[in-house]
Amino acid sequence: MDHTSGHGSVIRLSRVQPVQQSAPQPVIPPPPKESRESPKQSRLPRRTLLWALLALVATLVVVVGIGALLRSSSPVTSVSSTGTGTASGVRTDVAEAVAKLMLVPAETPTVATVSDLAPLRGQAFFANAQLGDAVLMYPKAGRAILYRPTTNMLIEVAPIALDQ
Repeated sequence: MDHTSGHGSVIRLSRVQPVQQSAPQPVIPPPPKESRESPKQSRLPRRTLLWALLALVATLVVVVGIGALLRSSSPVTSVSSTGTGTASGVRTDVAEAVAKLMLVPAETPTVATVSDLAPLRGQAFFANAQLGDAVLMYPKAGRAILYRPTTNMLIEVAPIALDQ
């Protein structure tokens, strides 16, 4: 369509397509930028975990060390079979007392005294042992005797096998 205005110019109108209006798009804010404190906060739990793990390992080492020390200390105090003085006198007295109660092998025994019962639990030979009991060991004859000096009684006699 041509329209002419009074000035002699022609304005041409073309068909304009209507603009379709769509639903408004929601505005999504951009994610917040991480501050410089975030890495420090993530390191703090790791550092705490590391210290806790280190403390646990140190505690385990101490507990295992104490356990090994307690296991290595003998529950039976040895009185040397070749000793002199009081130890030899104790050994001789105990061996003579046992020899009056039973026939003993013709060798000098190694004599030890029970000083702690806890590590001996579960061993049949020491089932009736008490603190202060004497253990006489005859390695050549392969015999062990548990003797109670306080009551002058033989508590247990058992065969032994000692590694030479």
